[in-house]
Amino acid sequence: MLTLPLLLLGFSSYSTHKDFNQATVNANAQANILMLTTLLQHDVIDLQRNAFIYKDSASHSAAKKITALHIRLDTTLKKLQAIESLHSHHENLNSMKNHLNDYKINFNTVVDNRTRLEVLVKKYISNTPEALALKTQALSLSASQKQTIKNLLEQAQSHSLSYLLNNYQTHLTHFKKNISEAIKILKINNQKTILIDQINSHQKDFLNIVNLKRNYTYLISVVMAGSAREILYFSDTLSELSKKTSKSQQKRTTDKVNNQKNIIFYAVTFGIFMALITPLYFFWLIIKPIQKITHVLTELSKGKDIERIPGLERGDEIGLLAKSADIFKAKNEQTTDLLQQAENSITVQQKLNKELSEAKHQAEKSLSVKSDFLANMSHELRTPLNSVIGYTVRLLKKTDDFNTRQISSLNAIERNGKHLLAMINDILDLSKIEADKLELRFENFVLHNLCENVIDQLQASYEAKNLEFIFEFSPPKDFIVTSDPIRLSQVLINLISNAIKYTEQGWVKLSISQPDSQYIKFIISDSGIGIKKEDMHRLFKRFEQLDSDTRFHIGHGTGLGLAIVDNVSRLLGASVSASSEYNQGSSFTVILPITNLASST
Repeated sequence: MLTLPLLLLGFSSYSTHKDFNQATVNANAQANILMLTTLLQHDVIDLQRNAFIYKDSASHSAAKKITALHIRLDTTLKKLQAIESLHSHHENLNSMKNHLNDYKINFNTVVDNRTRLEVLVKKYISNTPEALALKTQALSLSASQKQTIKNLLEQAQSHSLSYLLNNYQTHLTHFKKNISEAIKILKINNQKTILIDQINSHQKDFLNIVNLKRNYTYLISVVMAGSAREILYFSDTLSELSKKTSKSQQKRTTDKVNNQKNIIFYAVTFGIFMALITPLYFFWLIIKPIQKITHVLTELSKGKDIERIPGLERGDEIGLLAKSADIFKAKNEQTTDLLQQAENSITVQQKLNKELSEAKHQAEKSLSVKSDFLANMSHELRTPLNSVIGYTVRLLKKTDDFNTRQISSLNAIERNGKHLLAMINDILDLSKIEADKLELRFENFVLHNLCENVIDQLQASYEAKNLEFIFEFSPPKDFIVTSDPIRLSQVLINLISNAIKYTEQGWVKLSISQPDSQYIKFIISDSGIGIKKEDMHRLFKRFEQLDSDTRFHIGHGTGLGLAIVDNVSRLLGASVSASSEYNQGSSFTVILPITNLASST
């Protein structure tokens, strides 16, 4: 009931707005039609006026003005054809366009005839009566006859020029009469000469001029004027139609506005009545019950007990609100119970947290014991191993005192002792890395010297396998890097040793370059057995051996070398990556910052 007057007002406003918009559009369209038809009529009159000017004077400016007016009239007709309300009158518009095109064609014909006329007039005037009269001197005529012929030709010439000036028919009649009398005199005296043909030709030229002049005069005065009248007629028809349509639309818009006024009056009256009744009705129906339920909710929020919620028996929204209040009452009681349970749970959680903290402390203590144990055990193992290796080396220096079998045994002891010592060192380093106890000493050093030391340490290994070692160093030889030289040497030794280990023949290459001012790039490549594509993701994991065939042919290892390289490189601020093609060799790339931030701190 409340929305009904609003809907009526909205509908009325929308309709009125729509009607006004449509009326404005229609009025603009009709005004446009009237403007275009008025412009069309004005241009047609101006067109015909310039055509008459051209007929009398052959003015070039009039011809140009006619061409410009034709273009403008054509544009105006196109605009009229584009108006949607005139689509039903396309036949009239097409007729106007056809008449305009005919007018243009006829005017072009007039221009051509005028041009031909000027040529004929020049030719005609060049044949003067004196020239024709001179030709009579050679004829056997009396002097009086020759003078008569000359007078007749001069009179004919005079009448022809007078006709060209004022178009009087009497001049044309006298011209023909004078020519006929002159020819008659020649024929009476049996003077059948070329002069008669020339006089006839002179007469024919003038008659052609007369015909051409009559022709283009007829085109302008009758044909083109008729086309202009037809265009004006259709234009007047469109103007009258536009005026009638405009009046009809104005009347229809006025009637609609009056109807909308009545609708608005009734809607406003009904809306005022509903505005007076509605507050009283809603106060009794809604506000009073809501006040009661609000009072109940206030009492429940204070923790008071409420025996009954008012309005539960109702089936409307007030009833739903009362049921919500009843649910709130039940939830309030549940919340009290849950709060008590939460307090109990917090007490239990605090106890569990305390136990978890003690367990964490015990685990950390156990980890510390494990790290200390590994450090102590590695120290205890390395001391006797170093002694064994040392005594073995000393014995091998006196090979003259031993036979071949004994020397082979001593070599085996030295080799396995060094292998065991390397395994212990790897395990100790990895343990220190995991315990975050690996010490780094950053200092400035000459990179080329460090690389030469690394190559010297590994010389025996690659020479024992007859491998070619390639060393490429792009930076200057005195180039200084800030890092931990011991750990950087460890990374390079592990990677180069790994390349030598898995290369049976060919070459091992260490290439060092400086891609920019912040980093140094190390590339360790080889022509060894390479790595399968499916094994690349396991390269830097601990205790990983790629396959059983490799372990059988190359030898066993701890599987910690590349894991240590990865972890030590990370501590140095460097990154390690690998690429390989199976049976074609491998390539490991280390990108190291030239100045490590840890050194500055």
